[in-house]
Amino acid sequence: MPVEVAEITQDPAGSEEGGAGGPAQSLCRKFYLVQPYHPSAPGYKLMNGNEFGPNNPRILLPPGLLDRGFRDYPVRPRFRVSRSLGRKLQDFESDGSYWVVSDRAKRLLVSISDRDLKFLPIDTEVDAGKAQIKLWLCDVMPLLNAVNEAKSKVDSVISSDGRRIHRISGISRVVLDPSVVGAHHIFRLYSSSHTVVCDEIFRDIIKKSSLTGLVFKDAALGTWA
Repeated sequence: MPVEVAEITQDPAGSEEGGAGGPAQSLCRKFYLVQPYHPSAPGYKLMNGNEFGPNNPRILLPPGLLDRGFRDYPVRPRFRVSRSLGRKLQDFESDGSYWVVSDRAKRLLVSISDRDLKFLPIDTEVDAGKAQIKLWLCDVMPLLNAVNEAKSKVDSVISSDGRRIHRISGISRVVLDPSVVGAHHIFRLYSSSHTVVCDEIFRDIIKKSSLTGLVFKDAALGTWA
């Protein structure tokens, strides 16, 4: 059953309000840094980056650092999937700025948090005699200015545009403000756009599923979870 998500309004910096009685009211929410885990090289390769056109790079990147989603490609990204290129694919992989997810992973993600994620279908090539595989590019869309500076232990710098940038490392302890996160179950940090964070609802559903390839770290404690 899909997880019910309250309506949210968000300003350009990422502050927002959740519906009354929703997750924005909880001060006990736990948050996790989340990323695909790569034990070795995965068996896939982007094949048609040279067909993306003169205004698109040959690799998969969002429209801008703080502009998530997908570029307007003239063709679909096409991947070759083969064990000759590397190990068997997990349900969650990564390519550039995006996740590469299986069809079953996509269906579960939509049921958890359809407003927080966008998907782009991928064309695939497989070895002769192998079953076709359906893959999607997945992007985590919300950029939230949710770091509690007073309670966090994380290095930061000020960028040329005046924006605070957090340098999140293995020793960082990142405390998030639930009132800013609101009803989102997964999001990016506005101050570190490559950093993806989820709440305990997202983590628990993924952990209880049979999906493979994601790892979680308690954001505030810095321990694997």
